[in-house]
Formats: sequence, structure tokens, C-alpha cells
Amino acid sequence: MDLNEIKTYIKDVIEESTGASVDDDTMLFDEEILDSMSILFLISSIESQFDVELPPDEVVQSNYETVERIANYVSEKM
Repeated sequence: MDLNEIKTYIKDVIEESTGASVDDDTMLFDEEILDSMSILFLISSIESQFDVELPPDEVVQSNYETVERIANYVSEKM
């Protein structure tokens, strides 16, 4: 799975769950696109889609700030 495929999946999940259109560098928390409920849905979706575990102690804003950061984080876990 390449990074662009991961980014596309993340954007699709965010857009479907929040209605917001996002780019790779959209600040997801600063622009109030993600909140505590939507981040949990996103994490669950990513874990299922890519068969990875994203540990609760690593659910910090720096790992989930942008689509780019999320994709890089997920890629490291694969």
C-alpha cells in the first residue's frame, strides 16, 4: 500500500463522516473538522482497512493533525 492510497482512504473517510473536503495539509483539529468522536471513527476505520493497530497511548494530536501526518503514521505501523 503506497502513501497516496492511504491518504485517499483517509480523505474519503473524513469527507464521508464529517462532510468536510480536506487536503493533505488541512489542519484537522484547528479547523474543527475532527473532534473526539470523529477521530475514534477514523482510527477504527483505518485499523480495519489496513489491518494495523493504532495504540490508544499514541492518539495524540501531533499524529492526527493533518491527512499527511496520519498517512505517515499509519505507514510506519504497517
